[in-house]
Amino acid sequence: MRSIVICEKPSQARNVRDAVGDRYGKVMALRGHVIKLAEPEDVNPDWKQWGFQLLRPTSGFYPLNPDSSDGKGQLIKDIGEALQSADRVIIATDCDREGQGIGENVLRWFKYKGPVFRAIFNKEDPASLREAFEALRPNADFLSQYQAWVARAQVDQIANLSATRAATLALKPEGMKGAIGIGRVRTPTMAIVCRRQLEIDNFTPKTYWDLWVEVERNGETVRLHHKPGSSARIFAQAEAEKFLASMSGWRGSVVIDRESKRQKPPKFMDLPTLQIKAAQWGWSASKTLEIAQSLYETHKMTTYPRAESRYLPEVEAGNAPVMLAGLQTLELAPANYPEPEIRKGKGGCFSDKQLEGSSHHAIIPNVKTSDDWQAVYGRLNVDEKTLFDFIARNYLAAIGPDRLYERTEIALDFDNRKFATVGIVETDAGWRQVFSEPDEDDNLSESVQESG
Repeated sequence: MRSIVICEKPSQARNVRDAVGDRYGKVMALRGHVIKLAEPEDVNPDWKQWGFQLLRPTSGFYPLNPDSSDGKGQLIKDIGEALQSADRVIIATDCDREGQGIGENVLRWFKYKGPVFRAIFNKEDPASLREAFEALRPNADFLSQYQAWVARAQVDQIANLSATRAATLALKPEGMKGAIGIGRVRTPTMAIVCRRQLEIDNFTPKTYWDLWVEVERNGETVRLHHKPGSSARIFAQAEAEKFLASMSGWRGSVVIDRESKRQKPPKFMDLPTLQIKAAQWGWSASKTLEIAQSLYETHKMTTYPRAESRYLPEVEAGNAPVMLAGLQTLELAPANYPEPEIRKGKGGCFSDKQLEGSSHHAIIPNVKTSDDWQAVYGRLNVDEKTLFDFIARNYLAAIGPDRLYERTEIALDFDNRKFATVGIVETDAGWRQVFSEPDEDDNLSESVQESG
C-alpha cells in the first residue's frame, strides 16, 4: 500500500518521523495553508479596483487556489505527485479547526478520492504520536470541523475584505499609509476597549465620605466600616458629620457571624486564561503563546497550547499520581502534598461532557515525557521555566484538596446603614500550598478576600 502522511509544518513532520518512521507511509510537511481561498480579483476582475461593493461571489463561496508564494510552488507540486499514486492518506496536522482546513484543502484541491484517515493528538512526544497512529479515525468523522473552517474562512473573506476596502476609502486620513483593517472579531473587540477608555477619560471624579465607627466589646475595640454601593454614598461633609453625630453614644446589638467555608481549586488552564495570568508578568499574548508553543513542540513538556477548554477527559484522571510524583521530583509540589483528589463530571475538572465539541483539552504537563522532565527542565530558559512552573502548579492545585478557612463578620445596623468588618483565618491551605507567592493564585478561583 502506498500511503502518505500530511503534516502541517516541518517541525511536526520531524516529530512524526521520529515517532513512527515510515511505517504509515511517506511523511510530508506542508507550510501552513498552501491551498487557500482565492482573492476577490481572481473571482471577478472588476474587484481589483477597490470600491464599496460586497465582495460576495455569485456562487456564495470563494474557490480554493494554490499559494505559490515563498517557494511553496514546488512543495504543492510534490504533494500533488505523491497523491496521484497514494492508496491512503493520513492527515496529521494540528487537531483543531485550522489544522483540519490545512490538511483537507490539499486533498480537495487535488480531488483525491482514496481513503483518508485522521491522527488525533494533543502532544507531540513519540509515545503520544505512536498512540495516535495506532488509533487512526476516518477523516469523515471530522467533516463538521472542516465545515466550521469553511464557514469561518468564507465569512472572513467576504465581510472583512469588503469592510476593509470600504473603511479605507471612506475613513483613511490623508498621508496615512496602508489600509484600515476591519475584522468581524477584532474590530468589535477594539470598539469595546475604546468605549471603555472613553468612559475613563470622560469620568468626573466626585469626592465622597467613608464612614467608620469604633465599637467596644468585652474590653476590645473593633473598627467597623460602612461601604455602600455608589448610589448610597454620602457626598456632602455636613451630611456625613450629622450622621456620625447621631450615632454618638449608641448602644445596641453587634452581630458576630462565624462560618466554616471551603474554596475549591482552580480549573486547568486554557490559552486565554494563561495569557491573562502571564500579562501580570508583563508578557504580551503573543509572547505567552510563543513560549507555550516551545514547551509543547520543542521540549515536549506540555500539551497543545492553543487550548480553548479548561477541562480534561475523565480517562486522564488515572495519570494524576504519575504527574504528582514527577512534579515532586522538580520540587514544584511539597513532598507531603496530599494524594490527588479527582473531581469528575459537572463542577469537576475531569469532564467528558464539558469537552464535547472541543478539539483540545486544557494545557497541562505532558505525562508521556515525565521520565525526562528532570533532564529537559534543566535546559529550559528563564521564560520557559516560568511558564512551565505555573502550568505545573495549576495542575497540582486542580487535583489538590479544598482550601478551608473560617470567616468571621462583625456588623451592626444603624438607620439602614450597615457597618462591618470581616476576618478570614485559614485552617487548611489545601491546594494553595503549591503557590509559593501570596498572589500566584490570583484570578484562579473564587475570591475570599471580603470586606464589609
